[in-house]
Amino acid sequence: MVHFGGPGNPRTPARHPGYRRRRGSVHRAAGCRLDHARGSVPLQRGVVSADWHRGAAGMELGCTVPAGVRAEVVLPAGRYTVKGPTPGVAVVATAEAVTFRIHPGTWHFRPE
Repeated sequence: MVHFGGPGNPRTPARHPGYRRRRGSVHRAAGCRLDHARGSVPLQRGVVSADWHRGAAGMELGCTVPAGVRAEVVLPAGRYTVKGPTPGVAVVATAEAVTFRIHPGTWHFRPE
């Protein structure tokens, strides 16, 4: 599942009015047989969208972030190749997950 925080959601703090910051995370339930999914969330500044599919190396994710919005993409722990409109993505890795802090544009994340 790709999750984007929304009104009343603790992942979207009040200090970010107008949804200038979004957090998207991917969760796959044990035993899930889905091969792909896609979704979008309309915001005051545009539409945030994401899609994922199972590739040969694992789950591949694509997302689009509108102008004026920064986003965090949280993926399962591992190494990823990241393609986007700008270089220098901030990355925070833990034993459970990898968080990418991204800027507006279209991004693709592929496991290595």
